[in-house]
Amino acid sequence: MKLASFAHNGAEKYGVVKDDTVIDVSAALGGKYANLREALMGDAVGEIAAAAESGPAIPLGDIEFRIPITPTGKVYCVGRNYATYHKVIEDGHLPEWPSIFSKFEACFSAHNQPIIRPRNCVMLDYECELAVVISKPCRYITEEEAMDYVAGYTILNDGTVREYSQRGTQTVPSKNFYHASSMGPWIVTADEIPDHANLSLKTRVDGEIRQDGNTKDMIFKMPYMIAYISQIIELEAGDVFSTGSPPGSAPDHDPPGFLKPGQELEFEVEGVGIMRHPISAD
Repeated sequence: MKLASFAHNGAEKYGVVKDDTVIDVSAALGGKYANLREALMGDAVGEIAAAAESGPAIPLGDIEFRIPITPTGKVYCVGRNYATYHKVIEDGHLPEWPSIFSKFEACFSAHNQPIIRPRNCVMLDYECELAVVISKPCRYITEEEAMDYVAGYTILNDGTVREYSQRGTQTVPSKNFYHASSMGPWIVTADEIPDHANLSLKTRVDGEIRQDGNTKDMIFKMPYMIAYISQIIELEAGDVFSTGSPPGSAPDHDPPGFLKPGQELEFEVEGVGIMRHPISAD
């Protein structure tokens, strides 16, 4: 299933995307689960599937997408997690440990909403990533157990203001500008993606392919990363972990391909879908 959060006629809803419609399950389940995050916390994927058999269908053109999990819980990202990145950008030596940072809800735009270039920057970057949505609480789990805690997958654009990347060693400021990142368009449940370790990822700017990678090139694999983070903190249903991006982001090009207002940005992850945004100025 494709699970989406959206607004329709002024009301916040969630449902199941089928073809060019979304089946609104909020009417049936909204009294029990106010949003998709609460539904995941209630282990209600089966209830959502049942409600989608008879719920009203709304054309996708009539809704406004929200980021898939709202309100978001914890969002963790791993940086420089593709071997091809190190071959192209660095000296070819792979890291011993993952580089982890956090992103906050206010930095994310939803599918079809603008990515905003802040007024104090011209170096707005993009990074297409496969993100994992956690299905249930986990703490101190093993790699062998990790995939049992995955509800599904979404696309995360790790938008970065590179001017702030150059100001000291802190990652969080450059990664959390308002609506400079994005997440969506929906969550594809784990049963629909049997091989998460072999999915293509692409970024297009005005139709030109800028990133073209595959999840098989990850250095730290998904089960390892879920287990690793669970050693640090308890992960909860609806938490998100983004798995890194292949080479091809803006600084990799000559000249650098930083985003400009008026451009169209598109992220595609095999099996998940396509997320689109116009670029606008703050």
